[in-house]
Amino acid sequence: MQHVDRRRTAFVLVVLACLATAGGCAGFGGHEEPGPAAGSVPARAGRTALDNAARPSTWAPLLAAVALHATGADERLLRWAEDNRPVYRSAQSAETDGDRLRDLISLTALGAALVPRPEPTGAPWAVRPAVTVASVLAADAAANELKEVAGRRRPTGGNSRSFPSGDSTRAAASARAGERNLHGLVPKAAMRPARALLAGAAGLVAWARVEAGVHFPSDALAGYALGSFVAATVHDTVLGAPSIRTTFRPRAAGGWELVIGGRF
Repeated sequence: MQHVDRRRTAFVLVVLACLATAGGCAGFGGHEEPGPAAGSVPARAGRTALDNAARPSTWAPLLAAVALHATGADERLLRWAEDNRPVYRSAQSAETDGDRLRDLISLTALGAALVPRPEPTGAPWAVRPAVTVASVLAADAAANELKEVAGRRRPTGGNSRSFPSGDSTRAAASARAGERNLHGLVPKAAMRPARALLAGAAGLVAWARVEAGVHFPSDALAGYALGSFVAATVHDTVLGAPSIRTTFRPRAAGGWELVIGGRF
């Protein structure tokens, strides 16, 4: 059974890495904050997906995960982390501190989204926080689907939902959304340190899952790549819409509802 889990996980890892590498080659170019984009939503989604696949935050952790899994270093690094715990004091501390840090990243991303600012696309204020939440939920949903496909058992043997790490996915997605939301709020000179701080915090959350002994390092790396990619793609696709409009309309059952629409 363990050999089956390893083969399935290896297959998913290789497919993801190939997609990221192919997308990187096709979409290689600058990595500035995306501006308003023309075209339909599906067309924009394809372009932003290729662009975000070309980012090192997507392909670098994926290739590292493939290398760890292929060489058998995955289990060795896990055992070393459990024996030495270079960052967290104990497995319980890794669990607790990692959860707190993950929540702090999420609050940072949402807090930055709630700050009013003129949107390049003319989108109303409510769109950015909604996109921030949606991008993290989309990344989480993608991680859950991959867990079912890979069927990898956790190091503890508790269940077969080890790959990829959901906490790592959510932390990386929140960090990427937070980075996008900080654009225009902080000076350009401060963006690089802010980006590094958010990425580093998400990396600490991913590593906490390893020191806690509940995920292999490749689980954490793949989750980081997935969260970063999905969140950036959702954000860039929706907030790149040339015309997003909001209307309030009455509901048949009573009350009102907010409708956010664009050109699809």
